[in-house]
Amino acid sequence: MLHLLAEVIDIAIDDLGDEEWEARTGTDADRARAVASRLRGEIVAAISASWYQMDATADEIAAVRSALTELAYGTTRTTPAGTSRLDIIDVLEEIDRQLGPMSLGQGHHPRA
Repeated sequence: MLHLLAEVIDIAIDDLGDEEWEARTGTDADRARAVASRLRGEIVAAISASWYQMDATADEIAAVRSALTELAYGTTRTTPAGTSRLDIIDVLEEIDRQLGPMSLGQGHHPRA
């Protein structure tokens, strides 16, 4: 799942370009790329669980949510291999259930 999130960030930034990414999401493209890199390389096995995890700041989670929102509801039509827009929407909705929508001061909300 964490590698999927990294790929979502890469696809959204590649499609939009740095300036449009920053204008649409309010997050820095280079910081978002750094989050994607961390999602690929800084994950660790969870203690007493069967999944992997990575500690993330509110800004990093905002970058992930922004990328998911762009792929789910924005102009980007490409999705990671083996996923659909509905899969991306499901991931975004699950993050919102876990953390609460707009809980991170993120001013970017899905355009349904």
